[in-house]
Amino acid sequence: HVAERAGELEDAAMHETELRLEKKGSLELQCVIRKVLKKAKVKIMVGDQVDISSIDWVQKSGMVVDVLDRKIELLEPKVANVDLALCVFAMATPDPSIELMTRFTVSLSKANIPFLIVMNKCELVNGTEQSEWAERVKKWGHDVYLVSVKSNEGLYELREKLRGKISVLCGPSGVGKSSIINWMLTHEDAS
Repeated sequence: HVAERAGELEDAAMHETELRLEKKGSLELQCVIRKVLKKAKVKIMVGDQVDISSIDWVQKSGMVVDVLDRKIELLEPKVANVDLALCVFAMATPDPSIELMTRFTVSLSKANIPFLIVMNKCELVNGTEQSEWAERVKKWGHDVYLVSVKSNEGLYELREKLRGKISVLCGPSGVGKSSIINWMLTHEDAS
């Protein structure tokens, strides 16, 4: 079975339809879904771990023959096996909303999904305001990361926290979720 998490594949060796790689790296296979799974209306989600057979190394293709049991399944967005959720808010433009933070954190807590708060656009406020928000969030019992895509502040540390994890970002519109994802994808060793 091929287990892919955050672009790294686990150790292994070839055993008929079983694949294991000894090196870390990225491997992409264009896979079709076995008809039996389609007939059973099995849906494959981002984050799923699957068994693959009929691997064609030249064409870089294969067939998904089974979807392994999911630890967690989110319906919005459709993601399975999430290890960590990032609740992203902006320090300014738009201003952070305690009500929205509460809504997101309560929903994630109820779903038993570990999460942390990411306060983006920290370059837009002074150090005192950054510290006040960080302390407020910590008093609520949550981990907080202050980041800035514009200045790279805090993003290398956040990337290390995400390494090897299936993560999902959530938060209101305009807070920089896409900017954080794009930063992770374009900087060296991004995971």
